[in-house]
Amino acid sequence: MIPRIVAAGLLAQLGCSTTSYNHGVPNLHQVRPNAWRSGQPMTAEAWKYLASLGVKYDLKLDFDDEGSDDLAAAQGITVFYLPIEPSTQAGLVDSVVDVFAVPDPAKIAQIRALLAKIGEDRLGDGGWIIHCKNGHDRTGLAVGMLRMVADGWDKHHAFSEMLDMGYHPELIGLDRAFHDFTLPTPDPQPSSAKDAP
Repeated sequence: MIPRIVAAGLLAQLGCSTTSYNHGVPNLHQVRPNAWRSGQPMTAEAWKYLASLGVKYDLKLDFDDEGSDDLAAAQGITVFYLPIEPSTQAGLVDSVVDVFAVPDPAKIAQIRALLAKIGEDRLGDGGWIIHCKNGHDRTGLAVGMLRMVADGWDKHHAFSEMLDMGYHPELIGLDRAFHDFTLPTPDPQPSSAKDAP
């Protein structure tokens, strides 16, 4: 069982999902009126296209050695750099370890706070691009959480969309982070005096 999991994780690391390009942006999909998901934009054309869509903010989930977002800043896009494992640039041993790596809870909390801002969707704030290297796994985790935080989706429907968009549940650490993710429970409202016996 373990060798099969490791092999599946390595295949996921090698990017076995299909990649499509839209104006140089890999795996670009609009997920809300103010948010898109993608792989790492690598060219000035890609960043210009995203800016033309109204993107003002970039939630970067991959590491700098997987692709720079300097061209985003050149387009006036504010970059929020919150990389989480697994890195697609890791060596073989690190790739195996990364299959099991659970993202840092502090980073997940920061990502969650940004997802809540996306959910507020105040007109004029500008759009968001959420991306990692390939736009499948780390991006899938963040967009799955966005669906729950901002769109009111239950975990089952969010996970189903993640799978449809190329997410690899064999990445045990990412998968655990998603399945451990919970929304805060609302504080109970105090009853009014007239409701008291």
